[in-house]
Parts: sequence; C-alpha cells; structure tokens
Amino acid sequence: MQRERRKRGHEASHGDTCEERIIERKKTKRDQEASRNSLVSSIISKKMQIFWLPTEKSRRDYLMSTVTPRQRRMIERMVQLNKTWDKLNEDYLERFGCPDTPVSNRSFVEKPFGYAASDDSLLTSSVVSLALYDGDKMLFACSGVALGRKGRAYPVVSRFVTSKRLVTEFEKNRNRADNLRINVRLHDKESFDGFLGLYDSHIAIVTSFWFANVPPVDLHSHIGWQNDLVAYGRAFSSGILMATSNAPTQLLGADHLIKHDLIPFPCPVTEAGLGGPVINEAGDVVGLSIKVDVDEETTYFLHRVALLARLEYLEKLMPNSTNFREYTLPDGVNSIVPSGFMAHVNYLKSCGYPQPPPLVLEVNGRLLNTFEEDFGQLYGYEDCDSNFYDRSSEEQVWDKLRKKVVTNICRRVVSLSSYDGDVRSFSCTGLLIKWHKTGTPVILTSASLVRSRVDENEIDEKLKVAAPN
Repeated sequence: MQRERRKRGHEASHGDTCEERIIERKKTKRDQEASRNSLVSSIISKKMQIFWLPTEKSRRDYLMSTVTPRQRRMIERMVQLNKTWDKLNEDYLERFGCPDTPVSNRSFVEKPFGYAASDDSLLTSSVVSLALYDGDKMLFACSGVALGRKGRAYPVVSRFVTSKRLVTEFEKNRNRADNLRINVRLHDKESFDGFLGLYDSHIAIVTSFWFANVPPVDLHSHIGWQNDLVAYGRAFSSGILMATSNAPTQLLGADHLIKHDLIPFPCPVTEAGLGGPVINEAGDVVGLSIKVDVDEETTYFLHRVALLARLEYLEKLMPNSTNFREYTLPDGVNSIVPSGFMAHVNYLKSCGYPQPPPLVLEVNGRLLNTFEEDFGQLYGYEDCDSNFYDRSSEEQVWDKLRKKVVTNICRRVVSLSSYDGDVRSFSCTGLLIKWHKTGTPVILTSASLVRSRVDENEIDEKLKVAAPN
C-alpha cells in the first residue's frame, strides 16, 4: 500500500514537474522576445539620439563609448589618416593651386542693348549665348557664333567662337576651389556645358561634346560693304536675340583691312553682345564683336578676313590624334587650363612635363612614359598605400632572392632627380656604392641625369641633383 502511494505521489510529482518545465520554458521564451524587442528599441533610440547631439565632437565621443578597445584603436588610426590626407591636400593646393582670392557674392546682371530682333533665319540661329558660372552663380555672359562640327567619328564636338573677354573673366574669377564652368545656350533655349580651349589676343574657342543642332556661320561669302551694319547678341537668361545698327564711320578699303584687325563701329553693345556677329544688309557676316568702348560709344569688331585667318591658324593647332608628343603652341596662342585642373597642370609643369593640349584633361587623358610609372613586381614596405598590390605585376622576383640580398638592395637603391631651377629635368635610379669619408654618399647612376638637352654629348652644369629623404 505504501509502495503504491509513493508511486502515485511520484507520478503526480513528475507530472507537475513537466508542466512546470513547460510553463517555465514558455515564460523564458516570452522574456527573451521582450528583451530582444527592448534591445532593438534601445539601439534605434540610440541611433536617433546621435542625430540630436549638438556637436560633431559630442557625436564622435558617444560613438567611441559604444565600441570595443580594438575598434577604438582602428577608428583613431582612420581619423589620424584622414587628417594626414587633408593636410597633404591642403599643402598640395597651397603650392600648386590657384591663389585663394576672395570671392564676390554679387552675381552678374545682363544688360540689354538695341532692340529685339527677328530670330527666324539660319544666320541668327547660329548666334548662341555663353555664360560663366561659379557653382550656381553667374559671373559673366556674352555671345558666340557656331562653327562647323569637328570629327567624323565619335566623339563629335561642337565648336563656337567668341570674344577673348570670356577668357579674361574666366582667369580673373579663378580661386582655390577652381569650380568655374561654361554653359552654352542655343536659340531654342537648349543648354549644355562647354570648355574653353585655345585663344589668342582677340578670339577664343569654346568646345562642347554635345551634338548641337545649330547651323555654322558662313565666313567664306563675298563681302559687299553696305550703308548700315548690324551687331547681334543673345541674352543668356531670356534667350532674346538683340540687335543694334548704324553706318560705319569710314569706308573700309583693302589697305585698312590689311593694317588693322579691329574696326571701329559707332554702335555700342553691352557685354551680352561681345562675341556676336556683325553683318551687313545683305546678310553677310562682316566680323565678330571683340570689345566695346563705353565712353566713345564704339564697338570694335574683328573683320571677316582676319577672323577667318585666325580660325584657320587655330584649327591647325588642334590635335587630330591621341599622340601629343612634342605638342607646343606658338607665340601669341594660348590654351586655357580647365577648371578643376590648375593644381594638376602646375604639378606637371614642376615635374618638367608640358601642359596637356585642349580637351585632353576633360576626357580623362593621362600622361604616358613618365618617371613615376611602375614596372615589374613591387616590394612593399610598412604603411604603403592600399592599391600597392593592384599596381604590382604577377611576376615573382623577390621570392627568388635571399632575404639579405633583398635588404641590401632596398637600402642601396635610391631615386635621383635633376632640376633646372624649380622644374625637374630628368629622373632615374641610382645605386649607393659607398660612403665618402666626409659622410657624403657616393651614388652610381646614368649620365642621362645631367645630360644637356641641347647637346647629348655635353653635361649641363646648371642642373642640380637631389635625392628624396
């Protein structure tokens, strides 16, 4: 009897224990879910709390308090690396960038002139408006005339000729940010970006990779001087074609055209009319408005013969291939440094490299056969740049050499450069063979380091040789 009672009691106790375990397990699961939801809510609230912290330092301190010591060290190294890169970039821009000139907060205001002209002919549709911007702020606006498109294969570029005044304003407004841009607007108000390229003392060429459906101006028609001349210009903001007319002060004979490129025209235009065409009553292009004298109420235009000669001359200087070896410009012709590339171009010049031709930098062209190009398998060192392995070839060389040999090579092989003033003339490699008793290193290298560019059999005594630390 007692045994049966104990058995029944044990079964009852065992049953109660199973039920309690099931209840406890369910309770534990509910507690875990509640804890998980609370944790997620806490994380979300903490993330939201970060955005409400008042300063960058307080947000950084809060984040640093939530990471492990190892993560903290990694973050501190990344912060220090970013500071180092920022300092190097500031030093780079300080040395090679544009001067940090003050930037005016005033925007350019277009001034109309003359009257609103009819805009329904092929000649007037070739008149475009060009605006200079610094970010979203207009700094200058003038007119231009469409030329024939260049190139039969991709990319086909559209070209426009305008007054050199656009280059003057471009250079005057350059600053450390170097964020200037040219915008071209057609007669139908279609607009796209343009790039300043070659220019001389009177005209400048603006090029765009946009296929502009605009007829080019005809500069080969026979000119017959009539009583009245009409100067055209297009406003950038409104797109209105403006015109003003008057008779020339004197008859323009052949002798006068030969001696003088700029012809006075007693009909002043505003800046919006500079770069616009001047035509006669027959509809022939007489010239291009270049500058205006407000006091004398006179516009000076470059006559058609001189304009055509200058355009043909600049056309010969435009490179027609991707091989720009020994590319130079003659006296009187210059190339504008593209916006955003001033520091890069100045750096190239300091290294002894020529300024790239027009449109090379804009299409991400690069300089080949430089002294900085890598070859073969690279040997890494502590704290080398992150793309080290991407630049190295798959050829295994260093593994074939003993460690002592590799160490000696790394200690003895140095880089050498010769300088003509502040401009680098040549760079090559040298081998440290011994130390002089005075403590000066003796380095064996190629004679090309100090070879004269005029006579390769002579040594240029003016060159100075330096090695990096």
